[in-house]
Amino acid sequence: MEKVFAWIIIVGGLASGIIAPILTRQKTKSTVVHAIGWISWFFFSVVASAFVLSFVLLAVSGGEFNDTIFTTIIDALTYLIMFGFMILLPWRQWRGRRKKGQPRKQGAGKFILKISGLNRKPTLDDVKKFLSFFPLYFVTNLAAGIVMTLIVGTEIMSQEQDVGFAKAGNASLALVFIGLALVVLAPLFEEMLIRGVLFSKLRDKLKFWPTALLTAGVFALIHGQLNVGVMTFILALYAAFLREKTGAIWSGIMLHATQNLIAFCLLFLN
Repeated sequence: MEKVFAWIIIVGGLASGIIAPILTRQKTKSTVVHAIGWISWFFFSVVASAFVLSFVLLAVSGGEFNDTIFTTIIDALTYLIMFGFMILLPWRQWRGRRKKGQPRKQGAGKFILKISGLNRKPTLDDVKKFLSFFPLYFVTNLAAGIVMTLIVGTEIMSQEQDVGFAKAGNASLALVFIGLALVVLAPLFEEMLIRGVLFSKLRDKLKFWPTALLTAGVFALIHGQLNVGVMTFILALYAAFLREKTGAIWSGIMLHATQNLIAFCLLFLN
Protein backbone atom coordinates (compact mmCIF):
# COMPACT_ATOMS: atom_id res chain seq x y z
CA MET A 1 0.00 0.00 0.00
CA GLU A 2 2.83 2.39 0.87
CA LYS A 3 4.50 1.72 -2.49
CA VAL A 4 1.27 2.46 -4.32
CA PHE A 5 0.87 5.71 -2.39
CA ALA A 6 4.49 6.65 -3.12
CA TRP A 7 4.00 6.03 -6.85
CA ILE A 8 0.81 8.12 -6.84
CA ILE A 9 2.77 11.02 -5.32
CA ILE A 10 5.64 10.63 -7.79
CA VAL A 11 3.43 10.35 -10.88
CA GLY A 12 1.10 13.10 -9.66
CA GLY A 13 4.00 15.39 -8.86
CA LEU A 14 5.69 14.91 -12.23
CA ALA A 15 2.36 15.30 -14.04
CA SER A 16 1.89 18.59 -12.21
CA GLY A 17 5.04 19.81 -13.92
CA ILE A 18 3.27 19.39 -17.27
CA ILE A 19 -0.08 20.80 -16.20
CA ALA A 20 1.14 23.82 -14.22
CA PRO A 21 2.78 25.75 -17.12
CA ILE A 22 -0.49 25.48 -19.05
CA LEU A 23 -2.64 26.68 -16.14
CA THR A 24 -0.36 29.57 -15.18
CA ARG A 25 -0.12 31.27 -18.57
CA GLN A 26 -0.49 35.03 -18.55
CA LYS A 27 -3.68 34.77 -20.61
CA THR A 28 -5.36 32.74 -17.86
CA LYS A 29 -8.15 34.88 -16.43
CA SER A 30 -9.68 32.43 -13.95
CA THR A 31 -8.33 32.93 -10.44
CA VAL A 32 -9.17 29.30 -9.57
CA VAL A 33 -7.18 27.97 -12.53
CA HIS A 34 -4.34 30.34 -11.67
CA ALA A 35 -4.25 29.11 -8.06
CA ILE A 36 -4.41 25.43 -9.03
CA GLY A 37 -1.59 25.99 -11.51
CA TRP A 38 0.84 27.53 -9.02
CA ILE A 39 0.03 25.08 -6.25
CA SER A 40 0.59 22.28 -8.77
CA TRP A 41 3.95 23.78 -9.66
CA PHE A 42 4.93 23.87 -5.99
CA PHE A 43 3.89 20.21 -5.64
CA PHE A 44 5.98 19.38 -8.71
CA SER A 45 8.98 21.25 -7.25
CA VAL A 46 8.79 19.25 -4.02
CA VAL A 47 8.51 15.88 -5.77
CA ALA A 48 11.05 16.66 -8.49
CA SER A 49 13.68 17.89 -6.02
CA ALA A 50 13.23 14.81 -3.83
CA PHE A 51 13.39 12.56 -6.90
CA VAL A 52 16.57 14.19 -8.26
CA LEU A 53 18.34 14.21 -4.90
CA SER A 54 17.33 10.63 -4.05
CA PHE A 55 18.66 9.43 -7.39
CA VAL A 56 21.99 11.19 -6.81
CA LEU A 57 22.31 9.91 -3.23
CA LEU A 58 21.55 6.34 -4.19
CA ALA A 59 24.13 6.52 -6.96
CA VAL A 60 26.80 8.04 -4.70
CA SER A 61 26.25 6.47 -1.29
CA GLY A 62 24.02 3.48 -1.87
CA GLY A 63 21.41 4.96 0.48
CA GLU A 64 23.61 5.00 3.61
CA PHE A 65 23.61 8.57 4.92
CA ASN A 66 22.68 8.72 8.59
CA ASP A 67 25.36 11.14 9.76
CA THR A 68 23.93 14.38 11.18
CA ILE A 69 26.33 16.65 9.30
CA PHE A 70 25.63 14.85 6.05
CA THR A 71 21.88 15.07 6.68
CA THR A 72 22.17 18.83 7.19
CA ILE A 73 24.00 19.17 3.88
CA ILE A 74 21.31 17.08 2.20
CA ASP A 75 18.63 19.35 3.66
CA ALA A 76 20.39 22.39 2.24
CA LEU A 77 20.74 20.77 -1.19
CA THR A 78 17.07 19.73 -1.14
CA TYR A 79 15.97 23.30 -0.47
CA LEU A 80 18.28 24.66 -3.16
CA ILE A 81 17.04 22.20 -5.78
CA MET A 82 13.42 22.81 -4.78
CA PHE A 83 13.91 26.56 -5.04
CA GLY A 84 15.56 26.09 -8.43
CA PHE A 85 12.52 24.21 -9.72
CA MET A 86 10.09 26.65 -8.08
CA ILE A 87 11.71 29.74 -9.58
CA LEU A 88 12.10 28.19 -13.04
CA LEU A 89 8.52 28.74 -14.23
CA PRO A 90 8.18 32.41 -13.14
CA TRP A 91 11.62 33.11 -14.58
CA ARG A 92 10.64 31.58 -17.94
CA GLN A 93 7.45 33.64 -17.98
CA TRP A 94 9.46 36.77 -17.15
CA ARG A 95 11.88 35.99 -19.99
CA GLY A 96 8.94 35.38 -22.32
CA ARG A 97 7.47 38.82 -21.57
CA ARG A 98 10.83 40.46 -22.27
CA LYS A 99 11.16 38.69 -25.62
CA LYS A 100 7.82 40.14 -26.66
CA GLY A 101 9.29 43.62 -26.40
CA GLN A 102 7.95 44.69 -23.04
CA PRO A 103 10.18 47.30 -21.37
CA ARG A 104 12.91 46.02 -19.10
CA LYS A 105 12.19 47.08 -15.54
CA GLN A 106 14.67 44.85 -13.70
CA GLY A 107 17.39 42.30 -14.23
CA ALA A 108 17.07 38.58 -13.60
CA GLY A 109 18.73 38.83 -10.18
CA LYS A 110 16.39 41.54 -8.96
CA PHE A 111 13.41 39.66 -10.37
CA ILE A 112 14.34 36.50 -8.43
CA LEU A 113 14.92 38.45 -5.21
CA LYS A 114 11.62 40.29 -5.58
CA ILE A 115 9.52 37.21 -6.23
CA SER A 116 11.28 35.43 -3.34
CA GLY A 117 10.36 38.19 -0.89
CA LEU A 118 14.00 39.23 -0.46
CA ASN A 119 13.55 42.41 -2.49
CA ARG A 120 15.08 44.59 0.21
CA LYS A 121 17.40 44.37 3.21
CA PRO A 122 15.95 43.60 6.66
CA THR A 123 15.16 46.68 8.72
CA LEU A 124 14.45 47.58 12.32
CA ASP A 125 10.77 47.82 11.38
CA ASP A 126 10.83 44.11 10.45
CA VAL A 127 12.09 43.32 13.94
CA LYS A 128 9.42 45.51 15.53
CA LYS A 129 6.67 43.85 13.49
CA PHE A 130 7.92 40.40 14.52
CA LEU A 131 8.11 41.35 18.20
CA SER A 132 4.65 42.92 18.16
CA PHE A 133 2.99 39.87 16.57
CA PHE A 134 4.85 37.05 18.34
CA PRO A 135 2.90 37.23 21.67
CA LEU A 136 -0.42 37.08 19.80
CA TYR A 137 0.88 34.24 17.65
CA PHE A 138 1.98 32.33 20.76
CA VAL A 139 -1.42 32.72 22.43
CA THR A 140 -3.25 31.74 19.23
CA ASN A 141 -1.09 28.64 18.84
CA LEU A 142 -1.66 27.65 22.47
CA ALA A 143 -5.43 28.11 22.17
CA ALA A 144 -5.56 26.12 18.93
CA GLY A 145 -3.58 23.32 20.57
CA ILE A 146 -6.05 23.13 23.45
CA VAL A 147 -9.07 23.11 21.13
CA MET A 148 -7.58 20.44 18.85
CA THR A 149 -6.68 18.30 21.86
CA LEU A 150 -10.31 18.37 22.94
CA ILE A 151 -11.40 17.41 19.43
CA VAL A 152 -8.92 14.71 18.37
CA GLY A 153 -7.43 13.65 21.71
CA THR A 154 -4.15 13.95 23.59
CA GLU A 155 -2.49 10.98 21.87
CA ILE A 156 -2.58 12.58 18.42
CA MET A 157 -1.74 16.12 19.53
CA SER A 158 1.19 14.96 21.68
CA GLN A 159 2.94 13.04 18.89
CA GLU A 160 6.57 14.07 18.55
CA GLN A 161 7.40 15.97 15.39
CA ASP A 162 9.55 14.12 12.87
CA VAL A 163 12.21 16.64 11.87
CA GLY A 164 14.43 14.21 9.99
CA PHE A 165 17.14 13.96 12.66
CA ALA A 166 17.76 11.31 15.28
CA LYS A 167 18.40 12.30 18.89
CA ALA A 168 21.89 13.74 19.14
CA GLY A 169 22.47 13.18 22.86
CA ASN A 170 25.35 15.28 24.13
CA ALA A 171 27.16 15.45 20.81
CA SER A 172 27.63 19.22 20.63
CA LEU A 173 28.76 19.27 17.00
CA ALA A 174 25.70 17.29 15.94
CA LEU A 175 23.46 19.70 17.86
CA VAL A 176 25.05 22.66 16.10
CA PHE A 177 24.26 21.20 12.68
CA ILE A 178 20.74 20.19 13.69
CA GLY A 179 20.18 23.72 14.98
CA LEU A 180 21.56 25.14 11.74
CA ALA A 181 19.17 23.02 9.68
CA LEU A 182 16.07 23.69 11.79
CA VAL A 183 16.58 27.29 12.91
CA VAL A 184 18.37 28.80 9.91
CA LEU A 185 17.96 26.76 6.73
CA ALA A 186 14.32 25.70 7.14
CA PRO A 187 12.92 29.16 8.02
CA LEU A 188 14.90 30.90 5.28
CA PHE A 189 14.13 28.54 2.41
CA GLU A 190 10.58 27.66 3.42
CA GLU A 191 9.70 31.35 3.67
CA MET A 192 11.33 31.98 0.29
CA LEU A 193 9.33 29.14 -1.24
CA ILE A 194 5.94 29.59 0.45
CA ARG A 195 5.65 33.23 1.50
CA GLY A 196 8.01 34.21 -1.29
CA VAL A 197 7.42 32.63 -4.68
CA LEU A 198 4.09 30.85 -4.09
CA PHE A 199 2.56 33.79 -2.20
CA SER A 200 3.78 36.27 -4.83
CA LYS A 201 2.31 34.35 -7.76
CA LEU A 202 -1.03 33.63 -6.07
CA ARG A 203 -1.26 37.24 -4.91
CA ASP A 204 -1.00 38.39 -8.55
CA LYS A 205 -4.67 37.49 -9.07
CA LEU A 206 -6.09 36.65 -5.65
CA LYS A 207 -6.94 38.85 -2.69
CA PHE A 208 -4.94 38.58 0.50
CA TRP A 209 -7.06 36.14 2.53
CA PRO A 210 -7.51 33.51 -0.20
CA THR A 211 -3.77 33.71 -0.83
CA ALA A 212 -2.94 33.46 2.88
CA LEU A 213 -5.28 30.51 3.44
CA LEU A 214 -4.07 28.60 0.38
CA THR A 215 -0.39 29.03 1.19
CA ALA A 216 -1.06 28.15 4.84
CA GLY A 217 -2.89 24.99 3.76
CA VAL A 218 -0.04 23.94 1.49
CA PHE A 219 2.51 24.67 4.22
CA ALA A 220 0.58 22.61 6.78
CA LEU A 221 0.04 19.74 4.33
CA ILE A 222 3.72 19.25 3.50
CA HIS A 223 4.56 18.73 7.19
CA GLY A 224 2.55 15.51 7.15
CA GLN A 225 1.35 15.41 10.78
CA LEU A 226 -1.99 16.63 12.11
CA ASN A 227 -0.65 18.16 15.33
CA VAL A 228 2.25 19.82 13.51
CA GLY A 229 -0.08 20.86 10.70
CA VAL A 230 -2.24 22.89 13.11
CA MET A 231 0.81 24.74 14.43
CA THR A 232 2.29 25.36 10.99
CA PHE A 233 -1.05 26.51 9.56
CA ILE A 234 -1.26 29.23 12.21
CA LEU A 235 2.41 30.09 11.70
CA ALA A 236 1.79 30.41 7.97
CA LEU A 237 -1.18 32.76 8.45
CA TYR A 238 0.85 35.09 10.66
CA ALA A 239 3.84 34.92 8.30
CA ALA A 240 1.57 35.72 5.34
CA PHE A 241 0.14 38.71 7.20
CA LEU A 242 3.66 39.96 7.96
CA ARG A 243 4.57 39.43 4.30
CA GLU A 244 1.61 41.55 3.23
CA LYS A 245 2.24 44.16 5.93
CA THR A 246 5.97 44.65 5.36
CA GLY A 247 6.31 43.76 1.66
CA ALA A 248 9.08 41.24 2.39
CA ILE A 249 9.59 37.94 4.22
CA TRP A 250 12.10 39.05 6.89
CA SER A 251 9.56 39.30 9.74
CA GLY A 252 8.14 35.93 8.73
CA ILE A 253 11.61 34.40 8.80
CA MET A 254 12.10 35.72 12.35
CA LEU A 255 8.76 34.28 13.45
CA HIS A 256 9.47 30.95 11.77
CA ALA A 257 13.00 30.75 13.19
CA THR A 258 11.75 31.49 16.71
CA GLN A 259 9.11 28.76 16.46
CA ASN A 260 11.70 26.29 15.17
CA LEU A 261 14.12 27.31 17.93
CA ILE A 262 11.49 26.47 20.53
CA ALA A 263 10.86 23.11 18.84
CA PHE A 264 14.62 22.44 18.65
CA CYS A 265 15.04 23.13 22.36
CA LEU A 266 12.11 20.88 23.29
CA LEU A 267 13.18 18.02 21.02
CA PHE A 268 16.96 18.03 21.41
CA LEU A 269 17.96 20.06 24.49
CA ASN A 270 15.26 18.88 26.93
